[in-house]
Order: sequence, then structure tokens, then C-alpha cells
Amino acid sequence: DDAVAGGIRFFDTAPGYGLSEKRLGGMKLAQRPGVTVSTKLARAPESVWRDEDRYWEFARAGVTASCQTLGISSLQLLQAHQCEAEFLRCKAVQSVFARLVNEGFCASLGVSVYSAEEAEAALQIPVVTALQIPLNLLDERCLTPSLVQVYKEKKTRIIARSIFLQGVLVQGAALPVAKRQGDLAM
Repeated sequence: DDAVAGGIRFFDTAPGYGLSEKRLGGMKLAQRPGVTVSTKLARAPESVWRDEDRYWEFARAGVTASCQTLGISSLQLLQAHQCEAEFLRCKAVQSVFARLVNEGFCASLGVSVYSAEEAEAALQIPVVTALQIPLNLLDERCLTPSLVQVYKEKKTRIIARSIFLQGVLVQGAALPVAKRQGDLAM
């Protein structure tokens, strides 16, 4: 309630985020005018996503459960948590993504990516209109000039993730090269 009162209009959740969907659903947050609650489609085993019928049943069941938990009939934005390029290039996956949008399970579809290669693969899917990308002072790997141009051309909604360096400030994290301007690291 405080977030909405403070002007926050976008909430990102997933079935895998503990009680997040249940709490947001209990507040009827997704039913409030001007508020978007985006949830995620869970990862599926390769044996499921390579088979269009099996992946459809997996995706349909996941979206239906999330909608029920959130107290809505369809999602404004559904994002795929699965983002490997091979997965995104699979025709069965692309067909299921299109079907989710075309059959009204979600108004738009996005992918939560970790690399430029994954972003490029996601942007090849016509129904993908949003990307959740890691973005912070140390990490601009998904903001290459060529990708930014495609984002603009396709009018891709960009959702920043890890702005507070989650995933970067952990042991063993592969840090991107920091940019320098004068003596200050950017």
C-alpha cells in the first residue's frame, strides 16, 4: 500500500519468490487501476519444452495457477524465467509463447535474460515485447549499442533487474569490466 501511495506502479513477482504472489493477490494489487503485476513462467525441463504439447500444458497450468493466486483472470505481463538461447530459439517454445498471448492468458510477454546473446534470441520472437535485464553501475552487458537500437526499433519494454548489485556482490560472481571516466569507475 505504501509503495502504491508513493507512486510505484510495477510489481515483479514469481511463483518461486516465496509467498510473493499470494501476498500481492491477497492485497488485490493486480486489480488496482494503473498497477501492473508481472509474474514469471517457471523453468521447464528440456524434455517438456522441446515438446510443444507438453510445454503448452506446463505453461498453461503455471499461468492459470498464478492468475488464481493473484486474483485475476489474465496477466498484463508474463515473463519467462527460462532464457537460454537454445530454449528461446526452439520453435515449440516460440509457438507456446505466441499461444499464451493469442489466447489471452497474458496481454504481453517478456523474458528475464542474463546476457546479450539471450537478449538477442528473445528479441527474435515476435510476441516478446519486454526484457528484464541486469542493469546497474557495474553491469551494462545488455545495453550494447546494437541491442539498444533493437530495443528502440521494436519498442521493447526494458525492466531493470539487479540494480542494487544482487548477483554481483556474491562469491564467485563474474564481474563485467568496469568503465572508467577519468579516475572514477562507472
